Amino acid sequence: MNPQDLSTEQDYYSDQKNLIENSLDPNPIYSITTFQPSSEEIQLVDEDGEITERLTPRLRIFENTPLSCTGCDDPDIQNNYTITGPVPELVQYFYDTIISQEGNSTLSSDSNFQNYFRGLYFKVTPSASGGNSVILNLANANVNMKVLVFNKDTSDLDGDGDFEEIISISSNFRFGFGPRIVQFIDQEISTNVENEISSNSNSITGAERLFLKGGPGSVALVELFENQTEFEDFISNNWLINEAYLDLYVDQSKFTGIDGEAEPERIFVYNARTGEVLADYNLGSSSSGAVNSNTIHLGRLEREVEDDLNSRGIKYRIRLTNYLNTLIGLDNPTNDPLAVVVSQNVNVITGQRIKDATDSIELENVPLSTVIAPEGTVLHGNLSTDPDKRLQLKVFYTETN
Repeated sequence: MNPQDLSTEQDYYSDQKNLIENSLDPNPIYSITTFQPSSEEIQLVDEDGEITERLTPRLRIFENTPLSCTGCDDPDIQNNYTITGPVPELVQYFYDTIISQEGNSTLSSDSNFQNYFRGLYFKVTPSASGGNSVILNLANANVNMKVLVFNKDTSDLDGDGDFEEIISISSNFRFGFGPRIVQFIDQEISTNVENEISSNSNSITGAERLFLKGGPGSVALVELFENQTEFEDFISNNWLINEAYLDLYVDQSKFTGIDGEAEPERIFVYNARTGEVLADYNLGSSSSGAVNSNTIHLGRLEREVEDDLNSRGIKYRIRLTNYLNTLIGLDNPTNDPLAVVVSQNVNVITGQRIKDATDSIELENVPLSTVIAPEGTVLHGNLSTDPDKRLQLKVFYTETN
């Protein structure tokens, strides 16, 4: 949304944090310095200590302390209260910002409210003693407000004929965090890596290493065929492809002394020119959760010790069988390069626009799943000094008449 014109959309990029922060109130609504992410479930209990609900790991700030009210026994006394509890600043903020706006034009329409309340900004800084990596699902995040008001029943709302009794009126409000969400990630690629990418990569001959990094990181571009002639010769064979895949080996010399858990469990491959997923993607399963979805096409990281996340990674296997069969069946196939990125969730394929994309291949988008990925890895390229681990397309086929 364009802050100057709420009727129009505006793109925001990861390097525009100052544009947002310069417009913020310098005094935070609420801050917490002791929070540390945990993989443990959240258990909600009642007053007897019995578990009433089990929640998946999440950041949950809950305030259920009643207002301390002076003169509450007299319904004619209004707005004379004191907010107490663990997080009174949050209750006070939403009371002042939302509840106290009753009767004002700010709440008269959705457009007025959007212009008045521009959103919430969450800022996370690392702990000096080390921290945890956590990704919050803001698409399902919300603020729930329950307002309980006690008033004299001067209109006899309950129809019992008593106009002097005190009745309670409960209202519930739910504020979501979508559909417009802007996220900024402060990460930099080291100068040494940038220098190696620029000096050892060539769009014609290839590279010794492929560097993948999430966030404002790096994407590897892979051409399956060296040139157009080789591509046309392959298509003209009219083979039936029984199986085809790329084995992308991890350059373990770049991960000396690093815990294997820091390596990305999944990578994602798509058409760099069109931004579309490959034909093999649509035949995979997406019902097994983020880590185990679509592993036939986009194989998980194979490790030295199977199922041990602390073990160092060996390779990823990317199957392209249906992709190549589809190319052979097209009237006018094109030799498009493939983009390879790290991924937090291969089920999330929504594209995010690249700012000032100038590459000759015109790569315009990367998946959201790589924008939010903190990990990175280094893979052997087609010019690797280890011939057995070079990036190669392997094809098994049947000749047709």
